[in-house]
This record gives sequence, C-alpha cells and structure tokens, in this order.
Amino acid sequence: MIVIAGRHRGPSRWWIVALWSAFACAPDDDPLDCPAWTAAQGDRCVLRSWVVPDQDDALSESGAREVQVALGPGGAALVAWTDADPVDGRVFVAERRDAAWSSTPMHVDDGGSVGLEPAIAIGPAGEALAAWKQQREDGVVFLATRPPTGGWRMPIAPISWAQTAYEPRVAFGPDAEALVSWNQWTGTNFGVALGLRAPGSDVFALPEDADALLSAPVNYANAPRLAVGPDGEGLVAWYQAPVDDLMVYVSERRDAASPFTRAEADAFVSPGGATVDSHTEANATPVVGDAGEAAVVWTQQRGEPWDIAVFAATRTAAGQWQRPSSLDDTISAPGAFARCPQPALVDGALVVTWYETRGDDTAVWVDHGDDADPERLSAEGVEAVHPVLGVDADGGLVVVWAENDAASRDTWRVVARRRSNAVDADADAELASQWRAVEILSVPQAGLAPTPQLAIAPDDGAVLVAWAQGGVLDARVYVAALP
Repeated sequence: MIVIAGRHRGPSRWWIVALWSAFACAPDDDPLDCPAWTAAQGDRCVLRSWVVPDQDDALSESGAREVQVALGPGGAALVAWTDADPVDGRVFVAERRDAAWSSTPMHVDDGGSVGLEPAIAIGPAGEALAAWKQQREDGVVFLATRPPTGGWRMPIAPISWAQTAYEPRVAFGPDAEALVSWNQWTGTNFGVALGLRAPGSDVFALPEDADALLSAPVNYANAPRLAVGPDGEGLVAWYQAPVDDLMVYVSERRDAASPFTRAEADAFVSPGGATVDSHTEANATPVVGDAGEAAVVWTQQRGEPWDIAVFAATRTAAGQWQRPSSLDDTISAPGAFARCPQPALVDGALVVTWYETRGDDTAVWVDHGDDADPERLSAEGVEAVHPVLGVDADGGLVVVWAENDAASRDTWRVVARRRSNAVDADADAELASQWRAVEILSVPQAGLAPTPQLAIAPDDGAVLVAWAQGGVLDARVYVAALP
C-alpha cells in the first residue's frame, strides 16, 4: 500500500531529510519495487513529501522575475533570476550547498546595462553554466562557467557578435560537453547561433558569421530552444517565416561526434496554411529521449486568431520525422486558445501538457500519447496557466502550474500533481497509476505567482520548483523541494 506522508514547512525540513534518509532503502533480503514518487518504509511504499517554503524563506530580495532552475547529481542545485531595477538590474544565481543557499550576481563590466533572460544548467560532475542577455542600446549574450570545484568564472566579453543577440539557452551533453544557443542578428536577419565546448576543454567554439548559423538566412528566426539526450543526440527548435507565415524548424545531430544540421528555408516541420503562434508562452519546445527518439511541440493557428491548438512533430529512434498532416492533426481539441505546450518522452511515448482557454474557462491539460482523449489536470472554477512538466527515471510524471484562488482573483498559488506511470506488485494499483490530488507549494499570501519552473535530478529523482511571488515590482523567489 501507499501511505501518504504530510506536507511540511520551513523549520521541519531537517525532519523530512531524516525521513527520506531513513526510508530510502528497504531491507536487503526483501527489497520493495516502489513506484515513482514513493520510498520504501519497511514493507510499505510511502509517498515522498514536498518541503514547502514559509514567507521568510525567500532566496532573493524584492523585485525578482524571470526565474530559472536546474538540478544536477549529488544534490547540486541552481536557481537564477533577474531583478527589476530598470537601470542597473542584474542576473543572480543562487547555489545550494550543504542544504544552504547563497546567491552570486553575474557581474560584467558593462555599466548602465541590465541583465535579462537567464539560463542555467548543471553538468554530470557538478560543473555549471549561466548565460544571460545584457541589455544596453542593443543586447549581447554573456556566459559564465563554474568548474566542479566551485567558483564562478565571470566573462570579460560577450559570446555573441557586436549586433543584437538575445534568448540564450544552455545544456550539457555526455562527458560534460557544454552547449549554448541564442538568437543572433547578422545585419540582415536574425539567425540561430550555437556554441560548443568539447569535453575536457575550457574553450567554446563559437559561430563568427551568418554562414555558421543553424537557420536559413530568410527573414527572422525566433526563440531557439535546446535539448540534449544522454548519448549526445541534440535538437534545436525555433520558429521563422520562410515567406509570410511563421513555421517551426529543427536542427539536429544524431550523436555527440556529429555536427548540427542546418535547416533550409523549406524544411519546416509545422503544417502550412496558418501561422505558428508567436509568444513566449508558445515557443517551439524540443525534447530528446533516452533511445534517440525526439519531438518538438508548439501552438499554431487553425484559421481563426482565437483557434490555436497544440501540435507536435516526432522523430523515431531511427531518425524518421513525422510532421502533422494538416491543421486538423492536433494534440489539443480544436476551438480553444492553447499555449505553453511542454513535452516529455516516457518509454517512447510523447506526453504533453499545456493550458487552454475555452470561453470563460482556462485550464491545464495533459495528453499521454495514447489513444485516450486529453485529461484535465486543474480543477473547475479556477484559472490555471503556465504548466511545466517533468519525468523521472521511473517514468513518474509531475506537472506544476500557477492558478488563482477560487475565492479571490488577486491571489495566485503554485500547485503540483504527480502520477506514477507504472503499477507494480508492491503498490496499490488504484493509487499508483492515477494523478494524485493537487498539492499546494507556494506561500499563502496575496500576490502573483506566475510561471513556475521545475527541474528533476538525474540521479535520485529529486524535484525542485522555483517561482517569483508577489507584485510586479516586489516579487521574491521561493523554492519547494521533493527530496
């Protein structure tokens, strides 16, 4: 059976750590095969408990926004954000070491400019990357690195060219290969740039001209997103207009030794006939699976501006792409305004979550990649937005989103739902294979709590959720953890 453990706040965190340590392993002579999100406690599988913050547990000062989160092996954790100072705002990165958090401003000698759009990643040995846009008259991308031994190495020059650059993303591949992507102005158009640092090297190989970009030199590329698989398979997705309508493109490599391909102007994976949705909540998002399968999801109009659906293009492990056959080949049901699709691959099946507005109802949905209809995750009577999706090594799913309190449209909270994707002999079958009830993660105070972010550790399935909560100019960063 599954015993549901309680939720605990601030001062009781040490108790949760002790609980997890004590019950992480069953007796050696009769080990339990517990489903995802549970731990063995004697002859039982106990649901792991969230550690949620109190109001005084903020990681930042007032004015935080654009929160990002990353987890690595051995409990390594990073949370990044920007502050709201319009003149000298900076990017901060907080590190968790020995259960304590400390933050570092990402400093560059570039007075009078503002740090924006942070991106962070942790490598297999605890090394880390932090990239951001420094906004002056134009924008440039900077990249800081941290070795496994700790200590940030601040950049002395941008990695982008002198012209405008923005929206960096970072990732690690096998053997601590490091990747950074961004959108780069060439003088005639925007294109997708990608820099690589080989395993064992301290130097990034960076593109120096338009010929080295991943996108075709046609109109403007937008919002590149980066995903890397465990064997080095890589995928970059973005949207771009070959003529009039925006379309989704991908650049890929099949292994760590191969270069990324360049996408030609007519090689888009989205269906023709209507434009791809262009919004920070609608950007094309890639994912790469353990066996080399891959997918990219996005939202796209279906003829009417209010009829925007979720679409996906998938790639088999053998490398064969399947794109939507038409504007009717959707994941979400037509007739709604859908945004923020988030993908995961579970045993080769594509799982997608998103939110959509249909009339006066805005809700979070999930599609499990099977023949069943999409499933609603958020409750009736609340406005639910900005879901993020994670999957652990056992196929367990967790979705986190923001929703307003049914009693007050001005109070928002961050909530989560979990599901084990498999049923086994040691678990209660009815509980193990269903989505659990909504769990509240955020501080119970008035104010916004938008755009939560989520990361899952690659070694032990620990989860970290981070968000900014409060007003537009006085929000502070909070985290909730699932040890």
